[in-house]
Amino acid sequence: MSVDLKYKHQQTTYKLMNEELEKTGKVAYVFPTGAGKSFPALKYIEDNPSKPVIIVAPSIAILNQYKKYINEYIPNGNERIRRKDIVLVTYQNLSVFNARVRNANPGIILLDEGHRIGAKTWEPEVDTLIEKYPEAKVMSITATPERMDKRNMLYEKFQDSVVYEMSLTEALSGEKEGEVVLEAPRYIRVLSELAEQLESYKIKIEEVEDENKRKELLEKYEKLAGLISRMPSIQEVMQEGMQKKNGKYIVFCADREEMQEKMEEVHEIFGRVNDKIRIDYVLSRYDQEDEFGKTQKGNRLTIEKFEEMEKGEELQLLFCVDMLNEGVHIQGIDGVVMFRPTESGIVYKQQIGRALSVGNKAGETVIIDAVNNWKRQEETFKEIEAAIGIGERKETKETKEIGLFNLKPEEIELIELLREIGEETHYNYYNAYKELIEWLETHNGKMPRARIQRDGQRIPVAKQTKEENDEVKLYRRWNRSVEKQKLESYVGKKIEEIPEEDREMVITLREYGLGLNLTRKPPSEEIIEWLETHNGKMPRVRIKRDGQRIPAAKQTKEEKDEVNLRARWNTSIEKQKLESYVGKKIEEIPEEDREMVITLREYGLGLNLTRKPPSEEIIEWLETHNGKMPRSKIKRDGQKRLSADKQTKEENDEVNLYRRWNISTEKQKLELYVGKKIEEIPEEDREMVITLREYGLGLNLTRKPPSEEIIEWLETHNGKMPRPSIYRDGQIIPVDKQTEEENDEVNLRTRWNRSIEKQKLESYIGKKIEEIPEEDREMVATLRMYDVDKTARLKLAKKQRDSAKAKNDSVRALEKETEAKLGAINKRGQEYGE
Repeated sequence: MSVDLKYKHQQTTYKLMNEELEKTGKVAYVFPTGAGKSFPALKYIEDNPSKPVIIVAPSIAILNQYKKYINEYIPNGNERIRRKDIVLVTYQNLSVFNARVRNANPGIILLDEGHRIGAKTWEPEVDTLIEKYPEAKVMSITATPERMDKRNMLYEKFQDSVVYEMSLTEALSGEKEGEVVLEAPRYIRVLSELAEQLESYKIKIEEVEDENKRKELLEKYEKLAGLISRMPSIQEVMQEGMQKKNGKYIVFCADREEMQEKMEEVHEIFGRVNDKIRIDYVLSRYDQEDEFGKTQKGNRLTIEKFEEMEKGEELQLLFCVDMLNEGVHIQGIDGVVMFRPTESGIVYKQQIGRALSVGNKAGETVIIDAVNNWKRQEETFKEIEAAIGIGERKETKETKEIGLFNLKPEEIELIELLREIGEETHYNYYNAYKELIEWLETHNGKMPRARIQRDGQRIPVAKQTKEENDEVKLYRRWNRSVEKQKLESYVGKKIEEIPEEDREMVITLREYGLGLNLTRKPPSEEIIEWLETHNGKMPRVRIKRDGQRIPAAKQTKEEKDEVNLRARWNTSIEKQKLESYVGKKIEEIPEEDREMVITLREYGLGLNLTRKPPSEEIIEWLETHNGKMPRSKIKRDGQKRLSADKQTKEENDEVNLYRRWNISTEKQKLELYVGKKIEEIPEEDREMVITLREYGLGLNLTRKPPSEEIIEWLETHNGKMPRPSIYRDGQIIPVDKQTEEENDEVNLRTRWNRSIEKQKLESYIGKKIEEIPEEDREMVATLRMYDVDKTARLKLAKKQRDSAKAKNDSVRALEKETEAKLGAINKRGQEYGE
């Protein structure tokens, strides 16, 4: 099946883009969400099969959709992806791609969601990619060319090569090509939900000093309360609006807490539509203990399952927070439900875009706005309304200012009352800063809870008290507020560096411990602090008393912290760096590591000048052994491998040298430089690489970094890791009796287990993708998708559970001891009384 451009706007665009690519080598175009913007670009890829392709997008979810399209529409699409003829990479990981890929030589570069090109963190990497391959045809597509900072990235980067633009209103009106591309959905508001604001408005009205003004506002308030009370309930709106009782609907939520809550209340909210409801959700994991979040692979499979599932008797709901906002278009959607408030026009258009798709009939899909986002998006509505012919109605008293999607007179009156009260009390419902301060002042600085629990059980909304419900809502308002985002952006800044208008807020919240970034420091900083407070003595690897090793369950908290710090340091990349700098002068060390090295050398770390770096030892061995590598195991007379106690000292030294070299940072560096010219290698490593290449090491142009090898293995083995050893009939099979494929499998697992990349992956457990250094994000995201760090996560979780259990055991033991002492005291008292 090939790419079929069914619509005039796609056909016109394809013709223009071919002409522009032939002339200038670059092109950009704009289609609204749902108008099939990927297809002209995919058609070009199909029609140019000899050109290798790089596709860049902002998320793995979008790349997964491209994989699906390529498999469905491009001949041999999956095979082209497998052999890296079509490469898919996220913007976040372009730095890794640019650094690693030397000979990709793409003929086509496709930049999806082109408004993302201007992000500060990866704009230089996009420029590098384009400059690196000047012969490649560059295409960029988006639905929203203008970013939130008002930069129009397509015109900045492509100037006169923007060949086609179609707005949402043009797609709805058909005025661009004389063909309506998108039919308008039904738009339904849940005005009864505005009741949530009433109490807050009343408080603000009572604070008005002018008695006449206060009286006037209270009259408006009473009128407003009466209007809202007569509006249909959320259950009634869902019943009326979701006309396809067995349809598929996407439900957008504000955050994970609300998503869990809405899923728990699904029958209460949607039960009148259909008493048979199937629900699922997509959500990225928060950390290693996050049982609610899913892996990248889990999210992808959920989306595919939702899209492919046949409609039966059930209402099908897919809950999400923001994963489906941008770029991911699910076919067969009957509507969206918005529980997420948004001030962003871009996000708003992306969300309603999930209910828009070429080929849908007018009114076939529905948008149910349960949080009244339409109040914040008047300009967007005016555009849409004009496009479908409603905006040209005569203005009357009933349609004054707001003529949005057939608003009824009582609805218009309600909106105007809201606006008037808000303007006259200067009240912004979504500004939660002052409310949070009031809460902190009256609750001893304790933050409101995100969820309510009793006896270890989460309490659903229906069973919460009003006070508990208000507490959770305040937490949410704060959590998604502009002020919280500002506060986090000022972490680490001095007060005088913060804009004046925000200083009072920051000072007050910092007094309550907010915005002070109390997260864990890098292992080098922790180890330096320990050395400074312990007279330069390193933390212990294990705890012993009276010559006996003390298990974790019987260690004090201080002892556990000490052992854990030593473990973090021993497995850290910083320790490996420190050891790789042994014997180097400070000026030879990269600037970003100098302060750490200087400080740690003052405490005697990283000064082992007796043992040479493994690269020097291996070079000396090669020079004295005719270029022959040291052996990894010792055999004599064809017999089995000799154990260490039966080896001579020379044989033992030989094996140990092999091992030191095999696990060294320098060997990994050497492998990373495979295929690079000497002038492309950092100066500090050139001499080592030149010498070792003379002995034939580091010239294997086929071998890739262990992470790439392991990913390729996972892709071709259904996500199953290579085996660490080979078993048949319950017996381990020695190397000399393994097949070549089995031997390669075991060796790959060994290389991965020893690699720096595996250590990095495990060091990032618990971190969100955006917190991980850019150069490692693609690797981590892909390996997390295959759950490769599962064992390390489970070990960490078990360790934490054991620690908690030990703490509880300690408390119980103390309680028993206290009980026994009290019993003894009481007994003595009785004896004394007698």
